[in-house]
Amino acid sequence: PLLLVPAGDVPSAALLTALRSLGTTTVKIVGGSVSSAFEQAMGRAGFGTVRLAGGDRYAANQAVAANSFASSSTALIATGTDYADAIAGSPLAAMVKAPLFTTPGSCVHPGIVAQLQKMKVQRVILLGGTTSLSTSVAKMKVCR
Repeated sequence: PLLLVPAGDVPSAALLTALRSLGTTTVKIVGGSVSSAFEQAMGRAGFGTVRLAGGDRYAANQAVAANSFASSSTALIATGTDYADAIAGSPLAAMVKAPLFTTPGSCVHPGIVAQLQKMKVQRVILLGGTTSLSTSVAKMKVCR
C-alpha cells in the first residue's frame, strides 16, 4: 500500500501500528521531502528503509519504476504536472503489471526513454488527452 505521511521527524504511533499490522519489513520512501530523521526513526523502529529519489519529480518517478520493474513489455505515461491521469491510470498499470512514468506534458523526459529501452518496453500507453500529453509525447520527442 501507499501511505502518505505528514511532515515531521518522527513517525506517528498510528503509522507504526499500521505498518506492523500489514507485516511490513521494509519501507520505501519516495522523494526527498521526507526527512532523514524520519527515515532514521523508521530504522530504529525495526523497519528496513530504501529511499527512491532523484533530482526532480520525474527522476524520483523513474527510480520507483526501476526499483519495481527490471523488464516490462508495456509502460504507461502520464503528465507529471497534474496527477489526475496518473492516479486514474494506476489501477491499469497494476492490472497489466507495468510501470507508470510521469513526464512534462510537452515532451518525454530523457530518463524515461532510457528506462523504456532498458526494460525492453514494446508498447506505451499514454494516459490523458492532448491537453495533458502533447503530440510530441505521442511521438516520443525527448525534452531538451
